[in-house]
Amino acid sequence: MSGKVPVNSPQLVKGVATSSMAVKVPAGRGLLFVRGLVASGPDGKATTDDFRAQARQIYEDLRALIAEVDATLDDVVKVTNYLRDIKDLPTLQKIRGEFIPTNPPASTTVEISRLADDSLKLEIEAIVMLPD
Repeated sequence: MSGKVPVNSPQLVKGVATSSMAVKVPAGRGLLFVRGLVASGPDGKATTDDFRAQARQIYEDLRALIAEVDATLDDVVKVTNYLRDIKDLPTLQKIRGEFIPTNPPASTTVEISRLADDSLKLEIEAIVMLPD
């Protein structure tokens, strides 16, 4: 158990989101701010043209990166998703649910016109609660 606490209010409309409205981080816990991650190789080009594969690679890369500070995907408290096509949001939510099945992070999603490479379909930033 990561110690993060989902915060939701019955006074607010939950909508179609599959995320927490807010996430409380226990006192004394540090935060790690992760830059936007994309599914690219060393050359900066997308490793695949498939949205699902790009999303999975990003979550695998996020898992590997935060493991360097002994954190897990359960410690992710906030993600910001930048999608080239908002129609991909349900797919992204499903994939995120495979990687973070309980206590989902707070989440914001924005549709954008471009990323650094035209073959990239999404970018994800994260804020992670550091272990004790």
